Amino acid sequence: MRMLRLLEPTFRRIVAKEGFTTTDGAIGVLATGSLDSTTVSSLLRNLPEGTWELVTHPGYNDTDLARVRTRLRASREIERKLLLAIAPQDRVEFISFAQLAPEETRHP
Repeated sequence: MRMLRLLEPTFRRIVAKEGFTTTDGAIGVLATGSLDSTTVSSLLRNLPEGTWELVTHPGYNDTDLARVRTRLRASREIERKLLLAIAPQDRVEFISFAQLAPEETRHP
């Protein structure tokens, strides 16, 4: 996390210079591979204003995944089911990256 924070100013500068659209940040990075309903509920309840990426690796723990070398194999199915069970909360809307609005229109 310390490294990501150190790189953030450079990342933000490149995003602005190139005209990219991105989120205000990411949540759940430290919980990668261990997300559960309690953690996700807490993260969403304490979400700052803005547009945030919830870092997850949902998927099916099937034969295709079994061929991939990853420590996140068991957590994929858990996170997939967890995301399907989450109801959007009062101020949370789930979108894809394709739906991100340009920076200047996100914060009126």
